[in-house]
Amino acid sequence: MAKKSVLPSTEFYEDNANLKWIILAVSTVISIGSIYYTNILVDQLKEREKNQMKLYARALEYTYQSNEDILFVTEEIVKKNTSIPTILMNEKGEFNYSNNIDIDPSWSEKKKNEVLKQEVNEMKKAFPPIEIILKDPNTGEVFGKQYVYYENDDEISLLDNQ
Repeated sequence: MAKKSVLPSTEFYEDNANLKWIILAVSTVISIGSIYYTNILVDQLKEREKNQMKLYARALEYTYQSNEDILFVTEEIVKKNTSIPTILMNEKGEFNYSNNIDIDPSWSEKKKNEVLKQEVNEMKKAFPPIEIILKDPNTGEVFGKQYVYYENDDEISLLDNQ
């Protein structure tokens, strides 16, 4: 005696057009919901990076203005940025510092500056720079400004372009 299959036959699915429409509708709702939720997450990550950059800029500002031991600030805030591309420039347009930018150490200073200028132009399109006001810690007199340029890290950029 042959055993009967427990699985439904394919005729059930072929003959049931309503089931196909229900599956299509549920799949569409799930897809739209996933895309919407992913966009919300990407926006939250972008906002978090923006806040991190503000903290980064304030840490640099504090570093320049303080006479105290600032090891905690430099070690825990400034050097912990391992993913967000940043460039620090003075008000004359000279580059003071860059982080997470692909620069080959063997390049000439001219080549490095060209790459940094291109990066700054791209960063300006993404976000306005964060201004750092440099003050003398004893007198409080302003003696200069610096600007932190930044853009989203690679992972968020990839998610944002999806």
